[in-house]
Amino acid sequence: MIAAGIEIGTNKIEGLIFDRNWKVSARKRLATPTGYKNLIKTTVQVIRSCGDLPIGIAGSGLINPANGKAITSNVGAEGQTFPRDVITAARRSTTWVNDSRAIILSEASFGMAEGHNRIAALRIGSSVSCAYLVGGRLVNGPSGACGEVGHMALPARSWRSGVCR
Repeated sequence: MIAAGIEIGTNKIEGLIFDRNWKVSARKRLATPTGYKNLIKTTVQVIRSCGDLPIGIAGSGLINPANGKAITSNVGAEGQTFPRDVITAARRSTTWVNDSRAIILSEASFGMAEGHNRIAALRIGSSVSCAYLVGGRLVNGPSGACGEVGHMALPARSWRSGVCR
């Protein structure tokens, strides 16, 4: 086994263990709980299932580089020092990245974007986000939020009038 990856999403927290050929050799999938303490506990449970392997964690939203607090609205960690709290509870280091950025890094390394110099990836889920890779490096922009569209509130009348259908 070479590494593990964990995705923290609206509905699930899933850990994958990869072999030397980057094929999934094991997985652990748990429902994303409600409540911040339960979110930490469940994330640590998935981390521990990965053994001592290096772990990358991806999730929607961003981590504010100035204060380490999560900017996300779908997993119950908004305004919390989520990565730091998880690392403290798990008693081990991890690498954290936004889910769109994880997708683009994966595609550039192993997927359809391999060998391309300029890449854009659009992710549509509980939010909308985009990531850019130029010359093998992520483009984060001055605020670290390059490509983030986020959750967009629409008035209820937009749905009723057919604008969103």
